[in-house]
Amino acid sequence: MNLDELFTKLDLEYSNQYINLETFNFRTLSSEKLKQPKYLFRGEKSIYATTNTTLKRLLNDKGQNFVNKLKVVNLRLYEYLKLAIWNQNISDDSDSSIELAIVGIMQHYGFETSFLDLTSNLKVALNFAAQGEVGKKGQLLVIESKKLNNNPVNYYFDLTTSIGLRLKKQYSFVLWDQHRNLDLSNQSFLTVNNGEWYEFVLTEKDKTFFSEHSLLKTNDDKIASLIVEWWNLGDLNNLEIDSEIKLHIDAKIHALN
Repeated sequence: MNLDELFTKLDLEYSNQYINLETFNFRTLSSEKLKQPKYLFRGEKSIYATTNTTLKRLLNDKGQNFVNKLKVVNLRLYEYLKLAIWNQNISDDSDSSIELAIVGIMQHYGFETSFLDLTSNLKVALNFAAQGEVGKKGQLLVIESKKLNNNPVNYYFDLTTSIGLRLKKQYSFVLWDQHRNLDLSNQSFLTVNNGEWYEFVLTEKDKTFFSEHSLLKTNDDKIASLIVEWWNLGDLNNLEIDSEIKLHIDAKIHALN
């Protein structure tokens, strides 16, 4: 089936329903009963053998040495955002929720983390699925939030209550991997969490209809401006950043401008 046909099927089968779940609220920095979507989605433009975090993929592609050097730079961005948004220095004691919120922000503004993206909005998932090549296969995941929420090892978070325009526009939810090699394509994981992947073939009409470029636009986006400001200020205390790392970050900043 094509993506439009898949949308019709899933929209009927997994309509927007909400249930009460014990969930961490980034607004109040506490766990509480909140209305949460019954189903979460993830769209992928190709059929991948594994679905790992961006950090795991970078490690496989570039190696541990590159990742170690990048982490030093990313820590400086983390420090900058912590001070700019929460008015806290890196040495200040803070709730771990602030750390998670910053990592969530970095994830959604192009930086590699140990988070795996999900969304509560089917059309957002379809948008990312529609970024593939016409005539090629892609896939879309449907998974139950209650199963993820009741299984603490998956570290489920609702980032829509955090700071950042992109997080809200993309109805962002994440699973925290934390070096456990979480793989959303693993059949055991899917069975435990009532997850299922659906394949589709992308048509030209699908690509036009489901592509929503505003999901990534950074106009009037305070977080994007802060990240660009951080890089342009060169506030890295004379760190020796090699050319490969600089090019890697430059590409991310260019995408936010």
